[in-house]
Amino acid sequence: MKRMALLIALSACAATAQDRLSRVGGFTGGDARKKTPESEARRASAESPIPISMTAAEFERRCLDAATQDAEDGARYIALRDGWMRTTGDGCRHVSILQRIGASFYLARSGDRTIAVRTLRDDYVDDTPCVLRLVETGEAHDYRTVLGAGARVAVYSVAPSPTRHELLNRFRAGEVFTIPIHVTRAVNCMGCKGTGFTDIKAGGGKRRGICPDCHGKRKIEISTDMIHRVTCSEKPKSASVRTPPPIAGSGRAKP
Repeated sequence: MKRMALLIALSACAATAQDRLSRVGGFTGGDARKKTPESEARRASAESPIPISMTAAEFERRCLDAATQDAEDGARYIALRDGWMRTTGDGCRHVSILQRIGASFYLARSGDRTIAVRTLRDDYVDDTPCVLRLVETGEAHDYRTVLGAGARVAVYSVAPSPTRHELLNRFRAGEVFTIPIHVTRAVNCMGCKGTGFTDIKAGGGKRRGICPDCHGKRKIEISTDMIHRVTCSEKPKSASVRTPPPIAGSGRAKP
């Protein structure tokens, strides 16, 4: 019975880890022990993002939604053995809302500290976990604890996330964005390592035959989300300065 209880507990822990990963984002790749062409491509792209250039109009159409969400969440992408994972909270702080003490003003728990937070919204409920980009205001807030004791805590404000327009202008100005983009591409077949042939069991031995995965084509087509380093293909526009024409006979420009 003890052994059975231990197995059940280990299974629950594994399910919890898998659920946490699916909530964070990225791919688990199914059976982590079995590599697939898609999982290998995803992992490689996270370790070394694929460079790609596009116009501002194409970036707005294909990537701006993801870039805006990543900026709001403080997201970044890390490589796993079977793909990549999107993590959140980079440059942010995990807090738990304790209670509302005013309009868009809350007591919150950050680690082992209690703080006061001026937020950008007024609809948080008690015990709500949040990931916020906090900025110290230099102010303090006095309040009474549930036991009636007086307490003073530091006040923080939430830094607003950049708008879509701001992100688009930053892209035009040359900022590089790391974003997953869905692609369809041909990669070397893993079954034959790109040769088109593999050893096939025949009777009591083996014989060389056409790879059953790629059918001798040496490559297979995959369709998956891969991490890219996106840059603008257009040169930043600089303000043009017009020089007034010279005054006739003076050789000098007009003021």
